[in-house]
Formats: sequence, C-alpha cells, structure tokens
Amino acid sequence: MKKITLLLAFLFVSFGYSQTLPIDFEESDDSNIFASVSDGGTFNIIDDADNAGESVGEFSGKVGGALYDHINVPLTTSLDIAATNTISFRVKQTTTEGTTSHLFKLQPGTGGNGENKEVAFTTEYDVWKDVSLTYSGTGTYNELIIFFDFNSASVSGTYLIDDIVASSGQTSSPNNVTVESSQTWNGYVAAFNVSDDAYAGFGFSYPAADLRATATTTSMTLEPNIAIWTAEAGNAAWFDQDATEQTAVLYIEANSYIEDNSLAGEALTFSGNVSVSDLGSGYTPVAFIKALDPNSGFATVLNNTVSISSTGDFTVSATAAELAAGYTIQYGFSVKGPLADPTDTSLGSIVIGAETLRVEDANVINVSVYPNPSSFDWNFRAPNTVIKSVEIFNLLGKRVVSQRNNSTDVAISTQGLTNGIYIARITTEQGTKSVKLIKN
Repeated sequence: MKKITLLLAFLFVSFGYSQTLPIDFEESDDSNIFASVSDGGTFNIIDDADNAGESVGEFSGKVGGALYDHINVPLTTSLDIAATNTISFRVKQTTTEGTTSHLFKLQPGTGGNGENKEVAFTTEYDVWKDVSLTYSGTGTYNELIIFFDFNSASVSGTYLIDDIVASSGQTSSPNNVTVESSQTWNGYVAAFNVSDDAYAGFGFSYPAADLRATATTTSMTLEPNIAIWTAEAGNAAWFDQDATEQTAVLYIEANSYIEDNSLAGEALTFSGNVSVSDLGSGYTPVAFIKALDPNSGFATVLNNTVSISSTGDFTVSATAAELAAGYTIQYGFSVKGPLADPTDTSLGSIVIGAETLRVEDANVINVSVYPNPSSFDWNFRAPNTVIKSVEIFNLLGKRVVSQRNNSTDVAISTQGLTNGIYIARITTEQGTKSVKLIKN
C-alpha cells in the first residue's frame, strides 16, 4: 500500500508545496507534503479501498487533544470568490459513529485580500459524502483550511478526503452529457406486479451488461432482459408455478445509468439520437435524469423523462434547483416491460448514439487538440466558439482533470497523469464533443 505518513505540526497539517485545484492526491506534487512532530496527529496519502489504483488523503487527529486540528492547503493560484465561489470535495469519517460537524475556511494568506470565510459541513460514519460549499462576497484567497474538530477536541478521529474542486456556483450554462462516455454504466431493476401494475416492493442492483444494456464509448444498445426468465423459472415470486406454460407474475423496469454527483447544483441536459427503435410490444423505453436524496434513503426526488420509442434526436433536461447540491445525480435509460423469453425472436432493440449534428453545427463545434499524443500539454482550440469547460477522464471513468474556461484556446498540463489513454469531454457554447487523448 502506498502510504506517506506525516506528523501533525502545531496542531495542523500543512501542504508544504503550494497546490493548484483540483486536488485528488494522485498528482506527483502531492507526495511533496512535509510535517513536523506535535500532538500525535497524522496525515497520510493512502490507497483508496473503494477504488483500486487510486489514492485519497487520510487525516487522523488525536482524540482528547487540543481544539482545531486541521489541514492547511496553501494555493499557487489565488481563489477569487467573486468568480469561483464554490468548493466541493468528497469526505468520509471512518472511526466516529454518527454525524460530526466540521469547518471549511478560506483565508487570504500571503498576497490575498478579504475577510476570512468559514462554512460548516458534516460527515457521516463510514459513508462517502459529497460536500459542496458556497461562499458569498468578494476577495482573493491563498489558503484553504479544513478544521475537523472545531466544536470539541473529543470529536477528532480519522477522516478520508478526496477530489477538492473549485467552481462557480453562479453559472447559467448547463452541463451537457450524451451516451459518449468513459464512465461506468450501472444497472438497477425494479419489480412490478403484472396483476395490478403496483410496485412489488423490491428492487436490486444488476450489472448493466446482464440487463443487455451494451455500452461503448460512443453508443448504447438496449434489449429486453432475458436472464431472469431462465434464472428464476422455478421461483414463485417471479413466475406462476401452477401455470401450464411459463407465466410471469412480475414485470420489470430495467435501468442503465451513469451516476455523477459532480453534476449536482448545476443545470443538466442529456441528449442523443435513436437510430434503431424496434422493441417488441409492451415495452416502454425512456431517457431520464434523476436526483436521489441520500439523507432520505436515496428516495427519488426528481425523475425527468423523455420517450425514446421512435427514431430521432431526444433531449431531457433538469434545472440547477432540481439537481440541488448534496443529491445523487443519475442519467441514462430505462426499459419497462415484460420479462423476456430467450426463444422470442421478436424482441428487438434500441440503438442510441450522440445527437445528430447539422452540417453547420459540425463546423461550429469543431475542436482540435494538439499535440496528441503529448508528454507535456494538450492544447484545445475551437476557432468558431468558446470553450466553457474541459473534463478529462481515465478509462476507469474517474474524472482526473476539470477546468472551467471562457476562451477559444485552452491548455491543460499532463503533469501527474500516468501514460495511457484518456477521454476529454469539451463543452462549448454550441455543444459538447468527446476526444480521445494519449499521454506518453
């Protein structure tokens, strides 16, 4: 296990080399953190137990020690909260039962100006929590300080933190997503009674591929599920055991989706093009955007849908208010209908790709990348539109770079990225384009 142990100095951990946001503890500079001895607390960079091959920060304060154990992060580039007023990150408490309160502080530091800004947040035991904090007013800030025990010395324990990102919570431009993705597609099945169409009272995770939701980086093919017909034939909960022929007593809603909580707090548009739509009778296919509330048992608080039962372009949208910070955000497809007999040759399928572009649209969102492959920087140029953001994902679907822009030319450093293939999602004023990148 990769582990760099740091001793707590003067009741805090300080990142000795100035950082730039985002910080995901994967960059080479993150290993240059220093510390001195005091109070028995530690800060580590450790392997992420939930995501093989990735790293997270681990802070451990001394229970019963002095107040205000914290992490201090000096920034290379000042944070101007008039333009970038939102800090988001993932955090998890691993040793203390219940919910614990903490404080995230912006401090001017050397060269900054403005009053100190403090916003409280909470963590929950053994749960990764996505936190998004918004700061009001103006000022420039060169230090981020995270207090884990600002209420009581007795609450210090061990906390994991990752993906510290600065963004603007004031943008009115929506995020745009399509089926073109390097992220992992998930599956979920909900069961309903054939007799009265009522929810049968249970649902369960199910591999998207086993649902016959076949994804590539540029498309999705949906077919009715046939596995349950075979696997559950002798189960009275699924099939009438007294019927002469195999007869289902339940039907399902098969959901294939991408979950991306970084989309919370902003407007979202999900679009695509259905090139084939010939599912058999009885199936209702839709594209959706959902918001789930993790504080209410992941209850669905939003489910915006659009039919994909015929060929052509589709679009489904949600506002920033509907996708409030703290919600779990999903977008994808569902096919609701009968359990499928594998011998039925009339089941059909739906094939979905990116939204079709008119000739003039293709010219408008023409984005070039050079050099590619690259060992230093990738340069993005969109001569006919403005690039609003560039996100880079590794082939495991993790976003490793997120940069907001307002320019026709953008440079992104490859520093800290391992050699290999990445996918860039480039959002412009006229649309979104995905490009394969190579780091060598």
